[in-house]
Amino acid sequence: YPSRLDNGGEQLTLRAADGSPLHAVRFDDQVPWPGEADGLGYSLVLVSPNSAPDHALPQNWRASLDSGGTPGGSDSVPFTGNPDTDLFSYALGDPNGVIIRMIDGLPVLELPRILGADDVSVRVEVSSDLTTWQDSEAILLNQSARNGNSIITQWSLAPELEGQKYARVIVTQNQ
Repeated sequence: YPSRLDNGGEQLTLRAADGSPLHAVRFDDQVPWPGEADGLGYSLVLVSPNSAPDHALPQNWRASLDSGGTPGGSDSVPFTGNPDTDLFSYALGDPNGVIIRMIDGLPVLELPRILGADDVSVRVEVSSDLTTWQDSEAILLNQSARNGNSIITQWSLAPELEGQKYARVIVTQNQ
């Protein structure tokens, strides 16, 4: 590759030897994309690529564990615990780190995310009645700078839902 990537995000297309497109992805350097991959020396890493995540969603990307990344390798931390009891801690660390706070009059769920814990998927679901849950209603707002091996993610909790709102965090092991 003879040049540099744009510092403001751009479309990347991987092509086969015959020029046919293999895959295209658009990345960005604005929140909620991982900020450490924007000039701070860290690589942008697709979380759990074998689970075929949507490459267009910033929550499916993270900063590499080490500056410079691991070209040609992986910096994922494999899950070795009990899937029935340890997935939440593997993905988020301390469960007491999950909080809801009001920011600019809107409810925001803040939860830690362990960098490299790529064997799981984390999603936030929102409900107004504790019966019907929707993950499309929670929107990733920000991924903070790292604190050790974790970051804090902030999720908007559907301001259009009237009355009380409930949120739950779902952690599932990728196959």
